[in-house]
Amino acid sequence: MTIAGSIGPKGKQQRPRPEPSTSDALRFLTEEERDRLFTLGRVTMRLSAFVRQAFAIVEPQTPYAHGPHIEVLCAHLEAMAFGLLDKLLMNIPPRFMKSLLVAVFFPAWVWGPFGDPGARFIYASYRERLSMRDSLRTRRIVESPWYRERFPRVQLLRDQNEKLRFDNTLGGYRIASSIGGGNTGEGADYVFADDPHNAKKIWSEIERENVIEWWDDVMSTRTGRWSFNRRGVIMQRLHEQDLSGHILATKPDYVHVFLPMEYDPGLTPSRAGAPVVTQPSPLPVDWRTTPGELLWEQRFDRASVRNIKASMTSYAYGGQFQQVPTPSEGGIIKREWLRFWEPPDEDFGPVVLRGTDGARLVRTPRKLPVEVDGYAQAWDFTFKKRLESDFVAGHVYCKATLDVFLMDRLFERMGFTETLAAFRELTTLWPEANFKYYEDAANGPAIEDSLRAEIQGIVAVSHENEDLLARVHAQTHIIESGHLYLPHPVMCPWVNELIEMLVAFPSGMHDDDLAALVTYLRKTFPRPAMSPEAQARRRTRYPVIQSR
Repeated sequence: MTIAGSIGPKGKQQRPRPEPSTSDALRFLTEEERDRLFTLGRVTMRLSAFVRQAFAIVEPQTPYAHGPHIEVLCAHLEAMAFGLLDKLLMNIPPRFMKSLLVAVFFPAWVWGPFGDPGARFIYASYRERLSMRDSLRTRRIVESPWYRERFPRVQLLRDQNEKLRFDNTLGGYRIASSIGGGNTGEGADYVFADDPHNAKKIWSEIERENVIEWWDDVMSTRTGRWSFNRRGVIMQRLHEQDLSGHILATKPDYVHVFLPMEYDPGLTPSRAGAPVVTQPSPLPVDWRTTPGELLWEQRFDRASVRNIKASMTSYAYGGQFQQVPTPSEGGIIKREWLRFWEPPDEDFGPVVLRGTDGARLVRTPRKLPVEVDGYAQAWDFTFKKRLESDFVAGHVYCKATLDVFLMDRLFERMGFTETLAAFRELTTLWPEANFKYYEDAANGPAIEDSLRAEIQGIVAVSHENEDLLARVHAQTHIIESGHLYLPHPVMCPWVNELIEMLVAFPSGMHDDDLAALVTYLRKTFPRPAMSPEAQARRRTRYPVIQSR
């Protein structure tokens, strides 16, 4: 394996582009082999050791408190410096030294202990003042007697030594900017977005899209000495459609580091209802094994976490501290309402969920009834096929008296032709589903026209111009009273994504599954009409009204 960042025979920096699959090499490196990698690259100090020694320069009044998460972040930054990782997404709570590690210590370490003083950096935050703060901190390290004594060849140029930009005499520079700022016309070897979203503006779709467009279309072209650059996003989660959510759903070349405040083995970084395409890290990330174990208890103990929770909404805590911007208890549909089923001849054990305020919910699955009233499909179609359009959702249900059991689920982005094929496939797999319900909107009528000659039982369901929010409110009594059963997650792992989508509504990114569910419930349990006789009997109960 070629080690990017090694020193050539004449001391000239060698920076070949790594092979696309080199991040996989980290999976097979032992700790001793990683140490040898540093020796071969002539690195004089590991990043975590550098942080320990230089911390007092930027935080002279704060005692240094080490934590395992610091080792995790440092290891990933080191892998990026060696060229083993090109693109990195790191989600970690606020006040966990993420900006210090990434934006302050890392560039000083690359110039000094790593031995690449020609490296060029661009850092951008949602506010220029924050970027400037970290720029000044890096400069304070590089100009400190401690640093200059150990790395004397790193000297800053006097004529380019400003708050937002400083250059060294060997070609390296560090530029601080804001999202969309004018200083990002320069190229760089390392480009980082550090907290790119303003929390006060996160509910603005325009503001979120501006950040995503800036990262995808502008910063991707800012290459430095190489024909590519290494790119990193480090942030706390604020919204399902923030930059992290966009990367998780659309960027398979990113490696994801996911560190929630409280450990939860069932917690996943998925946006509600959307598959994650980023790569899990090839390096160790979360060392914890006990549910509820804290990320940095030396700084944030149990009492601190309780105070944090009490000071913010569950949605805000779920995003900023648990890195999943879906609250434990959804706005309309609650996790406490959900029930599960398993086949009569299986015993998968209880299902454990997170409830309100992180409470542990244990659900014993019900055996699927042998005798049922009937089966039906329910569909939610879409118009377009593009990367961030809505998904097509197809469900199969069976009903036993008042209880409903979800049997199968299809959830993919599809165009018209793929949707027709999926409809045929679900019909082949579930021939007992005599009825196929769909919302009388989108391209549903066109799909029915195309399939009517070969498939029976396709029925349009009109929602009488009600929006989905109103339709969900009209059907929540069925779910709240415990009549909806989902398949056990051991049998159908996609149930975990489905749950996140259900409890995220109406704040979640995708609502296609919920639209299919509501279509089925509305058709299966229509709102009962009152007979004239019942109306007359009810009127007799209010004689005061009758006398007026």
